[in-house]
Amino acid sequence: MQCRTTLERFSCFTVSSLILSVATVLAATASLGAEKAAQQKGGSFALRYAETFAKLAALEVHEAQQANKLHPGTVRASIVEELRENLHSAMQMVKAAREGGERYAFEVHLRFAKVVAQRAEHEFQEAKRIQSGTVGKVVSKFTLRGLQLRAELTKINLDEGVSLRDAPSEKQNLWKLRFLCDEVFRLNEAARR
Repeated sequence: MQCRTTLERFSCFTVSSLILSVATVLAATASLGAEKAAQQKGGSFALRYAETFAKLAALEVHEAQQANKLHPGTVRASIVEELRENLHSAMQMVKAAREGGERYAFEVHLRFAKVVAQRAEHEFQEAKRIQSGTVGKVVSKFTLRGLQLRAELTKINLDEGVSLRDAPSEKQNLWKLRFLCDEVFRLNEAARR
């Protein structure tokens, strides 16, 4: 997918983030029988997927850096930083897939939830800044309230995930799925704006 504008790049990042979430859930819940068969054919599905996704994340970071090198400011610094966080999470996913530990995979997912919560708070603060005085830009009070509630929701999701660190994997997986559903909803909201 070719992303030219900053908004398109941000949308590409959020889609990549969602893919990372799904991949993390898959890595944590992969079937042992399918994994054994896959290992005989050249490595586990989770590992192969994680390694390929990490390469894609590295390519996205490189592409953003190159765009800024050719045309400074093309991709905002905050977006580049989010892409770097995405790459770091992808590398953690590779490590989790290699180690095969569900507990470690859950920690990777929690790290991603933290990035999502930070991003939501950043979006809310940026909207408040724009509303408070930038001429020519307007953020409706409903949009601002929605961003505030989104930031609160992501913080609650993160807090719940942290509380489940030592919980059984079934409870952790339910949280991951709920978190992913919320991410899909957030992406739909962002696409409508």
